[in-house]
This record gives sequence, C-alpha cells and structure tokens, in this order.
Amino acid sequence: MTPQLHPVEKERLEALHSLGLLDSQKDERFERFVRLAKALCDVPIAAVSLVDVNRQWFLGCAGLGVSETSREISFCGHAILEKSVLYIPDTKADLRFPVTPWSLETPTFGFMQVAPCICQVIYLSARSALLILMPEH
Repeated sequence: MTPQLHPVEKERLEALHSLGLLDSQKDERFERFVRLAKALCDVPIAAVSLVDVNRQWFLGCAGLGVSETSREISFCGHAILEKSVLYIPDTKADLRFPVTPWSLETPTFGFMQVAPCICQVIYLSARSALLILMPEH
C-alpha cells in the first residue's frame, strides 16, 4: 500500500532538501553508524533513509545492496507518519506491505522496527528514519 503523504509534506520536503544530503557522496560516518546498528541489534539490514517525493534514498545502509527504493514500497514512507517507533511484528501479515520486494526476499523479514528521526531545520522539521529489519523468528 502506498504510504500517505505527511500532514505537512511540503514543509517536510523543503526541510529535507535544505539539508543538502540527498544524492550526496557516501559518508563513512553514516556507513559506520549503520554497520554498528546492524551488529549491535544482530539484524540483517540497518539503514538511515531519507524519504523524498517519490523515493527513499539511503544515506547509510548495511546489508541491502541498493542506494534507493520507490517510496511506494518503503517501510520508511509509513514510518515518517509516526510520532514514535513503527513496530511491525510480522511484515507478511501487515496489509501495508503485501507484495513489496522486502516481504518476498529470502530470508524473509518477519519483525521490523523503524524509528523516525526528527531533524530541526530553522522552524521546519525533516523526518528521516532508521530502518532495522529483523529476520523471521
């Protein structure tokens, strides 16, 4: 299911673009951060994702092998609508994600947790998300 737009989508996108991070060179600090998150949480994938108009772009990613995905299939497109952690006990049972590549991958993702990160930019807020996927238990 395509994520809804954020209630202040225009302002969110302006703030996101003002950061100048989209399509930037890979920063080893973010890469180290996601590798550490992946190791500490003992998960197959960890990422810092920036949700743009039609895509999510990975500022840092460990274990996925892509630099961006369509917003339509993103977990993070849903996570930025939340004020707290988006917790999905079973991604295959959640109607928002019935046929995403992530729900069909092997190993499949069962439990998933995404924490929205709020970055204050002047008077606007841009939301990105930390994506951590857990293997099926």
